[in-house]
Amino acid sequence: GIAQMRYTTMRSELDEYCAESMDAQRKKKVTLRNEVLRSAQEVEIANFLYRNGIDYIYEPVYRYHIEMARKPYTPDFMIRQGDREIYIEHFGITRDGRNSRYDEKRLRAYKDAVNEKVLLHRRHGTELIYTFSGYGDERSLTEHLEEELRAHGVIFHPRSDEEILRKI
Repeated sequence: GIAQMRYTTMRSELDEYCAESMDAQRKKKVTLRNEVLRSAQEVEIANFLYRNGIDYIYEPVYRYHIEMARKPYTPDFMIRQGDREIYIEHFGITRDGRNSRYDEKRLRAYKDAVNEKVLLHRRHGTELIYTFSGYGDERSLTEHLEEELRAHGVIFHPRSDEEILRKI
């Protein structure tokens, strides 16, 4: 009787909590422009670009064809300013090459892919900014991103809070 009732109440509270937490997880992957991205950190990047009036496209197809590729290469973001196109790749490893969720083999493969992307942009002369999941310093992802963008001469047009709130 009572134990069973307590259990079902607890059960439904837990279900509710799990549902809310799932929802929060999902929401974390939605940008101010209402796009669903692959990770919370990508959302952080997209929102930073949006808040600073930097026009971006999420996962555009890279303009150069890649031989032997199974599917088209889509960098995480491309920003356009005037006639410039600058790609942004966010790498899911720390700057010193770690990711706690990957085993050694997967980490090695991921690092190889990172190097291939960097070389690809170099080979085609396309501008690439890249960020990491962690930097091992006290600064945030967006602080590092801002520094990179400014180093590449990207112009910021910060949006007002009112404009951002209207968008939401």
